[in-house]
Amino acid sequence: WRKGRLKNIRLILPNIEFRISQPNREGDFINIHVIFSDYIPPEKIKEFLSRLPLVSSDQDSRDLHCTPDDLGTIGYDKALVELKRLRENLEGEFVPVRDYLIIGVARGHGSLRPGSAGGRGEELAIEIDKFSDAFYGSEEDTGFYLGTSRYPDAQPKPVISGSDAHDLESLGSRWTWIKADPTFEGLKQITFEPEDRAKIKETKPDEKRSYFVLDKVRFIDNTGETNFPSDYIELNPGL
Repeated sequence: WRKGRLKNIRLILPNIEFRISQPNREGDFINIHVIFSDYIPPEKIKEFLSRLPLVSSDQDSRDLHCTPDDLGTIGYDKALVELKRLRENLEGEFVPVRDYLIIGVARGHGSLRPGSAGGRGEELAIEIDKFSDAFYGSEEDTGFYLGTSRYPDAQPKPVISGSDAHDLESLGSRWTWIKADPTFEGLKQITFEPEDRAKIKETKPDEKRSYFVLDKVRFIDNTGETNFPSDYIELNPGL
């Protein structure tokens, strides 16, 4: 980014993907992403990870934590964390929403995929839903997560999409338009206005009919004269 390898990039935020120890109905371990504010020093994130215990899918992982050495011992593809411990450690060292956002995965590998017949799969999906501030998904997921019938007292939550790029050449394959400044504070706004501030589109959506929009105004009195400047006042299209 700073060396010019990423063009037109104004902000990069740390995004750490965790696999939790409970699988979904497909047998995949569920992924949860934590996006940290750029105001959090990398050293503090590393210290947090060094205190987060690991769980292995096929071997003893006692006294192992999310450090490069311990992850190498277990194998990155087998390293898991417990959902409860992840939440406790995050809330014990950071302030939710102020310092980080939790992003669940609505579909694809490691998604929630709750079963339709209820049971533990649905209970786990609801638990992660309550824990999450937003979801990675597609346009097909937006209606579900913006709805409030997912469980009692459910709140609308935004759905965003990204390239899921594993190299620089893969950037730009999928897009989300967000109405906000390109800052962590701006990203947080989608959690407060999930329907209006996040759209899975490459460019700004224009959903207003032209005859519903006021693009300029001019003030006159009932004689046709005006005490104001005669020029029209242009209005911001976002108003």
